[in-house]
Amino acid sequence: MKHVISLSYSSYGESGDRKVHFLGHEIRITQFNLNFDFDLACEIIRQYDGVVDAFALSGVPPAIPYKGGGGFIHPQVSLLKSMAKESPVLYGSFLKRTYLPWALKKFHLKNQKFFANKKVSIYSGAFHYPLIEELESFGGRLFLGDPYFFTGMPVILRSKKKLDSFIGLMGPVFKKMKIKKSNLSSFQKLTIGTERVKEFFKSDIFVGNESTFSLLDMKHLKGKTLLVDFLSPDLLESCKRFGIKDVIVSMPKVLDLKKANYSILEACLQVSLDQGNVLDQETIIDWIERTGLECEYQNFKENEEEKASKFAFIIHPLGTKHLFNHRLLRPIKKHSRPLEPIAEELLSFLPGLYYGKIKGIISEKNGKEVEGLIYTVPDTPRKLLEKDANTIYKKLINLSEEAEDHGASIIGLGAYTKIVGDAGVTVANHSPIPVTTGNSLSACATLWAAKFALEKMNLVEKVKKGSDERYDGRVMVVGATGSIG
Repeated sequence: MKHVISLSYSSYGESGDRKVHFLGHEIRITQFNLNFDFDLACEIIRQYDGVVDAFALSGVPPAIPYKGGGGFIHPQVSLLKSMAKESPVLYGSFLKRTYLPWALKKFHLKNQKFFANKKVSIYSGAFHYPLIEELESFGGRLFLGDPYFFTGMPVILRSKKKLDSFIGLMGPVFKKMKIKKSNLSSFQKLTIGTERVKEFFKSDIFVGNESTFSLLDMKHLKGKTLLVDFLSPDLLESCKRFGIKDVIVSMPKVLDLKKANYSILEACLQVSLDQGNVLDQETIIDWIERTGLECEYQNFKENEEEKASKFAFIIHPLGTKHLFNHRLLRPIKKHSRPLEPIAEELLSFLPGLYYGKIKGIISEKNGKEVEGLIYTVPDTPRKLLEKDANTIYKKLINLSEEAEDHGASIIGLGAYTKIVGDAGVTVANHSPIPVTTGNSLSACATLWAAKFALEKMNLVEKVKKGSDERYDGRVMVVGATGSIG
């Protein structure tokens, strides 16, 4: 029987002894919770080196590569690895670097709008370095909490490039710091600081591992999406208790352990090989393909049928007089004429606004009630056509994000909002939910009405062409260059 000792360096883990079956082998896994005791870790490695088949070291900083070559490996981790002369010390980085980007790409191919234009907060980008480039390429907007995670500085990084610079700058400092408990437990209590720090907690998706979330009061994650390495029964219960919307689990359950991690899994892969063989990328990829591994997705918040019961729609004033229909301006509507040009100019600088709800829409087909969320951009048609299209796009995309946050599954562009720029294409490409202009329905309804009129009025003669019966006539389309025409 193979034997692996799992050393959970942090205060989070599970102590005990358990046998698991993996790739046809029975493996004994002995787990120790070290609570940041470096001397204890050294003593266990010295005592069991050559006795066990491998050590799995978790809860320590991974090897962090960065642009320009090189990387950072914490001196304490290097020392622990060097102390074992016969049994390898594995800490999951190799498996994580190989598997995570592949699994996330596969998830993205099946859910191509999931990350698009979403705000993604990562408590430590260094711990999830293999994911950063992928998330950026999927259209996610990143917020990286590494300065606070490692040093307590209330600063947020916004890109992989900034993270590389931070790691390069802080490398000499990190080498002198002992591995200790993260500052995360106090991070969310920051009520002052830069807008970026505040914005970190307003993201749509939060990335961390189970030990990270164990340090946090997860109240700030209500209604959010989590991207986690593994999902234990404890974390699953926390997700449901704190109202998490949904979870992407990068690694499905392949070991019968309450709390698994990449270091244990990498050690199990290593000890499953023939004696003398070293775990390499080809072996990992072969295992992934044979077992059909991929991310798992769990939705806790609501099912799709419930979500589809809300739509959103964007309107705007059709003229300067309409600006004074707002309840705050209504008292001066009778005297609005001299104020109309000023109001039109000033109100056009405002962002899009929530306007109200439409209730009581009930389907005749299935009796289902649908609720409409109405938003407005306070720009008249003249202003919509005068302004730079990108300015209007930004307003419409921001409203689509807000609509999705409030449960809408589709958003419609009304009147001039659907003809600005490229007729809704850019907005649709950046919106987290589908966008419609209504033009397809208009064209379909027009064709149906035309056919109905021809049949009722009998103005055009029907002729047979083969087995088909068609109308023999000419039609004039007014506005043929528009999308409906």
